[in-house]
Amino acid sequence: MKFFKHVSKKSVLFVCVQDAGRSQMAEGFFKKYAPIEYEGISACTMPVSEINPLAVEVMREVDIDISGQKSKEITEDMIRNSSK
Repeated sequence: MKFFKHVSKKSVLFVCVQDAGRSQMAEGFFKKYAPIEYEGISACTMPVSEINPLAVEVMREVDIDISGQKSKEITEDMIRNSSK
């Protein structure tokens, strides 16, 4: 019988104004290359309705799909959880 140790993830927060380009790209790269015990979250101060299509296209060129990601407004919980 195998037992698996529960690993609590450490959060890294990527923040920009609209969460539509740079922070979304940073989250995409982080999800692909970071160790499993880390999670990347992008957020912003002024959410927009869609991710910048150019950012989605550029990330596809490096085999990272961010097309399903959404712009997220930063919350106190995000800030608190990323500082642990």
